[in-house]
Amino acid sequence: MKKRLIAAAALSVIVGFGLVAGGCGGKKEEAPKERVVAVVKVGDSRQETAVGRFAATIKGRYETRMSFQVAGQINNRIVNVGDRVEKGAVLLTIDPKDVGQKLREADAAVNKAAAAYDLAESNYRRFAVLAEQGAISQVSYDNYRAQYESAAATLAAAEAQRAEAGNAMSYTELKADRDGVVASLFAEAGQVVAAGQSILTLVGTDELEAEINVPETRVASVKVGDKAVVYLWSAGNDKKMEGVVREVAPMADSISGTYRVRVAIKEQNSGMALGMTASVELPGLSESKNGGDVYTIPLSAVYQNGESPQVWVVRDSRTVRVPIKIIAAGNDEVKISGIKAGEQVVIKGVHRLREDETVRISGQTGNKP
Repeated sequence: MKKRLIAAAALSVIVGFGLVAGGCGGKKEEAPKERVVAVVKVGDSRQETAVGRFAATIKGRYETRMSFQVAGQINNRIVNVGDRVEKGAVLLTIDPKDVGQKLREADAAVNKAAAAYDLAESNYRRFAVLAEQGAISQVSYDNYRAQYESAAATLAAAEAQRAEAGNAMSYTELKADRDGVVASLFAEAGQVVAAGQSILTLVGTDELEAEINVPETRVASVKVGDKAVVYLWSAGNDKKMEGVVREVAPMADSISGTYRVRVAIKEQNSGMALGMTASVELPGLSESKNGGDVYTIPLSAVYQNGESPQVWVVRDSRTVRVPIKIIAAGNDEVKISGIKAGEQVVIKGVHRLREDETVRISGQTGNKP
């Protein structure tokens, strides 16, 4: 009996200890954990903080789809894609055999017409003298004069046809109409082409422009003649060139939904080349008038809960919800206004955050951002 009482007492002590230990473990699980968040700091680069600035590509103002003016078989392709050519340089040639035959036929027609003209002129002059002397009738004189005039017209027509055949012979050489770069080729030696068929694209290098794409929400503020500033990325965006808006597309691109804008560059940089990347700043297109500077952030950073779009900003290790205005969206990015330069915007897990929640920025230790 005594042994049973001792065993029961020991068991109660063990159970009590387990309950106390279990209670302590429950308190540790309920302690709040510090959430780790990934952020992006806006306004770090000059490209982001610039007002009314767009990425651009340097292109030639004149892009010509060139073709032969006569049909024939290409017998020589002199240039390749990417070659720089000067005005008047021969790019491709057509076999001149058939065109040369037509030129010889035209020469023969001119010789025949010239012989008929000489005979008609001689008869006309001789019978003109006889008509003055009254040796022939007026009807005979008029007949010889008509033959002379007809022969003169036939000779003129033959000479015109020979000139046309001569032009056709010169058209067997496709020549560059300006200094430029061969951007594309659509034919090879041995290929038979028709007159007017596109053979190659020549982009002129004598006058370069910057092409940008403006979203539909802002294109109404862009007008032909507006001033612009162009920065070359290859020069670190430090050297600027003055420009002017030359062309605004009348309708949006069917894929991107943006409007193409061409900016003519007044004083062109010697280091500028086709295809280079640049930035175009339109001073008159300022988003600061409509609610602050414009910044680019990932689309995943936007928080929408049925009201206006918002983002989570980390300030003093705590979350703050800030309303924003979306300017444009595309390629998993959005351009927004409504936040300040230097703000740390949360870019992942925005729907799991709460207002004034303590967080730690990924990659940092402690509670300091």
